[in-house]
Amino acid sequence: MRPTAENVLFLHTVAVEAFEGSEGVRDLESLHAAVARPWGSSFGHDHFPTPFDKAAALAESIIRRHPFVDGNKRTAMYAAAYLLETFGYEMEADQQELEDFAVSVAEGGIETADIAIWFEIHSSEV
Repeated sequence: MRPTAENVLFLHTVAVEAFEGSEGVRDLESLHAAVARPWGSSFGHDHFPTPFDKAAALAESIIRRHPFVDGNKRTAMYAAAYLLETFGYEMEADQQELEDFAVSVAEGGIETADIAIWFEIHSSEV
């Protein structure tokens, strides 16, 4: 099941309520683009073939496109966890690990493939 923009908006609400941030969309088109990115393909080949690749593309897009007023990194990690759950995986990382990793992604030093590896290492089949 593909996460929708509405799913991610709900996760954004949960994230900002849990961490006392400001709720709101800054750029709806960026949100829609971020949600669509994991499902991109060319000539019948998925750009992001595994669940971990898809979660990485989604999280990276939310973090770097910054569609929300606040809570982009938290929302990105919630959305990635949700996407992985739809494929039968559970993310296994504590709050500090998630925060540190999301900040690293935001700083730009991590490629999509490396984000996918991190998600795979920090997930298990349910």
